[in-house]
Amino acid sequence: MKIVEYNSSLDITVQFEGYKRKCQYVQFKTGQVSNPYDKTVYGVGFIGEGKYKVSNNKGKEVNHAYHTWHGMLRRCYAEEYQRKNPAYSDCSVCEKWHNYQNFAKWYDENYYKIDGQIMNLDKDILIKGNRIYSPDTCCFVPSPINSLFVKNNIISKMCKWHGQRYTFGTI
Repeated sequence: MKIVEYNSSLDITVQFEGYKRKCQYVQFKTGQVSNPYDKTVYGVGFIGEGKYKVSNNKGKEVNHAYHTWHGMLRRCYAEEYQRKNPAYSDCSVCEKWHNYQNFAKWYDENYYKIDGQIMNLDKDILIKGNRIYSPDTCCFVPSPINSLFVKNNIISKMCKWHGQRYTFGTI
């Protein structure tokens, strides 16, 4: 980054590659100014510009939308996570959601709460076998329901692996 306009120590404009931002000189000097388009989250995710913040309560508490977004990117792009959870090794996030602002807007429009339940972001309930997190393929679902889909998928894969086909139904 470089200073491209200096009006006073309280009013400067810095330029990053393809992006300009106003700040104070002390922020520039101490490295407190960052480019919101830098891909700092697993090499693909960036905060972007907009109303959605990473944290609440003056930085003391991570915003739940950010926590959800970060976890989604981790599942898809963190090598260590994928080594421990190989089911995510060929999953990805749509390019639109690499920008946290876009994901957070979708989150606000789609997240809901059920008393006593933890809600999960799911990519493959709406479209079986889906490998891409996107606005068209994701939904929020209570954790116990999500677990039923995961368990059923594991059982199905095990049955196919053993060369058998089982039908689950009522007794």
